[in-house]
Amino acid sequence: MFKAILFFVLIAGYGLRAQSLRIVAYNVENLFDLQDDPRTQDEDFTPGGKLNWTEERLKKKYQRLAEVWDSLSPDVAGLTEIENRAVLEGFVKYYKKRKYAVVLYEGRDERGIDPALVYDPKKFRLLSSRALRVNLSGMPDSSTRDVLVAALETKKPFKDTLHLAVNHWPSRRNPPLARYRAAQTVKTWADSLKKVRPNAKIILMGDFNDEPTDSSIVHGLVENHWVNLWKPIHARGEGSYYHNKKWTAIDQIIVSPTLHAAPNRWTFSDAQIYKREFLLEKNPKYHPAPFRTYAGDKYLGGYSDHLPVYLDLKIRK
Repeated sequence: MFKAILFFVLIAGYGLRAQSLRIVAYNVENLFDLQDDPRTQDEDFTPGGKLNWTEERLKKKYQRLAEVWDSLSPDVAGLTEIENRAVLEGFVKYYKKRKYAVVLYEGRDERGIDPALVYDPKKFRLLSSRALRVNLSGMPDSSTRDVLVAALETKKPFKDTLHLAVNHWPSRRNPPLARYRAAQTVKTWADSLKKVRPNAKIILMGDFNDEPTDSSIVHGLVENHWVNLWKPIHARGEGSYYHNKKWTAIDQIIVSPTLHAAPNRWTFSDAQIYKREFLLEKNPKYHPAPFRTYAGDKYLGGYSDHLPVYLDLKIRK
């Protein structure tokens, strides 16, 4: 009897000391403000532009993102296709149910979209952040998104640091070498970090525009240095982006072995594509594709052409 009571006390104590964290990566599909930025090709996303991007449609986009946030409840989110900090802060202010902090650096992408990080300041403290420039010199399209890297310190149940890289690699319209260059940029950053902190816990996430078996991931990042949680998902034929009548696993979360093999502090409870019915197109012509904001020039008023992906962690003292 005493052993049984002790067991339940220990389990209860574990629950009190453990904290669940949800890490999300989501390409939100063109979150633009209403202003025309003369430095970028964003004129389609203006009230007088080809896509008729109005205040009403921007608010609808915020509403759709809020529905995803209500359902998914991220603690940290790496977001892609964000025009600028102001439009992202607009969403953070619009979403009243929980407060988030924002990290974003303006890059060189010709359309003006950037990766961003959103996190719960009650659970994390931002230690550092910066943008890594991807060198595409000598290639037909030399401008691409930067890689956003940041260090977040957990506040409970004890202090530990997660190093995150939010990626949006060059599109498939570019040759594979462009994405390989992006992979090498991330690898150089991670290798430098590991020299200073050999046990650094690192998470790579975002829209890689390549799948787990492509050369940029396997050889550019050097596969045996990482644990790609999306490799088995890809092997099952699942994905977060629907193209040419098949799902592709270009949105991924990849972690360092130092995080994956730290069961005394961190536990992986789930890593999945967030494939909920409300995020899918209802039109039988497109189903089961993601319910997009636009199909070409046609406004659909959906969520995104990508599905979110997420990693659930438990951190315990």
